[in-house]
Amino acid sequence: MATSTTPARRPSRAAGWSSRCRRISSWQLPNGRMWCTNPAPTSRSNFFGCDGLQDDRIITWLDMIKKKYPQIDGHRVYVTGLSAGSSASELYGVKYADTFAAVGGVSGPGIDKEEISELAAAWDGPAVPFAYLCGDHDFFGMIPVDLSSPDAFPVDEGVTIAQVDPRVPIFPLIQAYQRINGLEVSADMDMSLNEWYGIAFDETNDIMLGGKSAQEGVLNGADGTPIMKLVAIKNQAHWNWKPEAAYLWEFFKGFTR
Repeated sequence: MATSTTPARRPSRAAGWSSRCRRISSWQLPNGRMWCTNPAPTSRSNFFGCDGLQDDRIITWLDMIKKKYPQIDGHRVYVTGLSAGSSASELYGVKYADTFAAVGGVSGPGIDKEEISELAAAWDGPAVPFAYLCGDHDFFGMIPVDLSSPDAFPVDEGVTIAQVDPRVPIFPLIQAYQRINGLEVSADMDMSLNEWYGIAFDETNDIMLGGKSAQEGVLNGADGTPIMKLVAIKNQAHWNWKPEAAYLWEFFKGFTR
């Protein structure tokens, strides 16, 4: 975990990103330059071809843990992750809404947004409280949601990964969670409403996370309780960070299943 005094990392060749890309399969841009990706990207594949524990095994493992440690409150189980783990958490929170009381995403690209959107379209389950945090210097460039981040990793002159890789955009994910939580679904992104997430919030708050400025957008449920929070952190890149974990825990504590 980084401390609150650690400066945000910016995308750069010095970070080893380009060399790692060369060790992974790639596809060719129109001008002949290459960008790394999986040979056949699916909702199950992250940017380095690692699936990790699949969702059914996660649930099996969780059931084993709860049986072994009966002191765990099964009504207060939450799911969160970083990057591809964020996307998977957002999917598991919907697929297993009877297990997870709330969902938190950190620096997550929209890898699983299509499956989440399909589930949301026919949703008849409970509300799924959702908080998402992303830095404005994230090298995938999820925010602003119009993919205009100047700090996203460049794959060509004036072109970033966010603009060419369909797994990066997150706006459909936001729409899916609005639908799941019984909120008005934003038809299109409108950056005049919010410079980071392109939707109208019920509340917009300027907050501090670990000494860094952040903007918190809040959507309230029918009972007035904040059911979705989308946070943009200034001068923050793509990584785990203790203040983000603390923020998510404060959000999670308000929900049980």
